[in-house]
Amino acid sequence: EFTQPSLVDRYYLKSGNPEHPDDKLYNATLQIMFAQPVKDERQLPMHYVKTQDNFYIIDRFSNELGTVSGTIDADRLGKLSKIRIHVATTNDKWIILSEIDFSPSSASSTAKKTSTTSKPK
Repeated sequence: EFTQPSLVDRYYLKSGNPEHPDDKLYNATLQIMFAQPVKDERQLPMHYVKTQDNFYIIDRFSNELGTVSGTIDADRLGKLSKIRIHVATTNDKWIILSEIDFSPSSASSTAKKTSTTSKPK
């Protein structure tokens, strides 16, 4: 969750690392929530899928590489309030997020970078 809604142009997340190459995200999606409700969903890219709790699935992690990267048309779509990773399957290994980069639009510089490790339940 952003401390203040932010314009984000690009994203890159990488899971796993050379010491633990199997500690990657598999069957996972990157999801965003806009700060303001989308009035006309026809303005969204066709591959954006809305979830029941008003997030949008915008991309899928590569099962082979454990990465996801892409762009968001922040100037047209608006500010984001939240970003989350949804993992669809249980994993018996740790998940290491070794790189997280949300690049702010030139109009916004409040995107926060975080690095974290998560253990499955």
